[in-house]
Amino acid sequence: MANIRHLSVLLCFFCLKVSSVGFPGDKITSMGELTPQEQISGIEKKFQEELQVYLAANLRVFSSWSIAEIRLGQPKSGTKDTQHYIIDVARPMILNIPFAYVPITINSSRGKLKTALTVRLNLKRIALVAQKDIAVNVDLRVSDFAAEEIDAVGIRGEVISVPEEVTRYRAKMYIKSGACLTNQMVRPKAIIKHGNPVTCYIRTGSVLISIDCIARDDGCMGDIIRVMSKEKKLYRAKIESAESAKIVD
Repeated sequence: MANIRHLSVLLCFFCLKVSSVGFPGDKITSMGELTPQEQISGIEKKFQEELQVYLAANLRVFSSWSIAEIRLGQPKSGTKDTQHYIIDVARPMILNIPFAYVPITINSSRGKLKTALTVRLNLKRIALVAQKDIAVNVDLRVSDFAAEEIDAVGIRGEVISVPEEVTRYRAKMYIKSGACLTNQMVRPKAIIKHGNPVTCYIRTGSVLISIDCIARDDGCMGDIIRVMSKEKKLYRAKIESAESAKIVD
C-alpha cells in the first residue's frame, strides 16, 4: 500500500513538471511583455487611420511607403484599463530611416503619458541610377543615368533625383553601374579647367593690379588653383567666377 502511495506522488509530480514546460514552437508571452503586433492590436481603429494620414503628410518625399512594424513606447499592461492614443502635432516626427518616431500622448484613467510610437517603414523613392561605370573626376551627363524607383533603406546621403541636376556635377569617386546617385558621390563641376585663360588680380594698398594668366588646375567656385602668368610666374589664386580669380600668394 505504501508503494502505491509513493507511486501516486511521483506521477503527480511528473504531471506538474510537464504542464510547466512549453513544447518546441509554443509561444509563451506574459501579460507584461506583449509583442509589437499585440500592442498595436489594442489601438483604436480611428487612431490607426489618423496615423496613416499623418505619415502620408510627412513622407511626401518618398514615391511609396508602407508600415512594416509598429512598436509602442509604453507597452499596454495586462489590465482592462482603456488607453487612447493621440498624435501630438506640437512635437515633430523624427525620421531615421527606416524608423519614424511619431510623438503621441497616451490617455488613460491613470493620467497622460507623452511618448513616441516607433514605426518601422518600407520606403521607396525615385532616384537616378548609373547606367554604366563612371570614373573619378568625370563630368556627369544626363544620358549616364536613368530614373528608377529604389529601396530608400540603406542609402547614404541625399538622393539626386532630377536628371538635369547631374550636369552641375562631376564624379567625386568611382561610381559603379547600378549605383544610386547621391550628393556624397559628386562635387560641383569645375568652372575653370586646366589651360583656360583666367584674369587674376592682386590688391596692393589701394591699387588693384590685373594679371592675365593660364589655369594650371581644374577648379570650382571658391577653390584655390595654380595659375601661371605670361612671364611664367606661378601663383595660387582663389576662383571667383569662370573667368576671374584673386591671387592669394
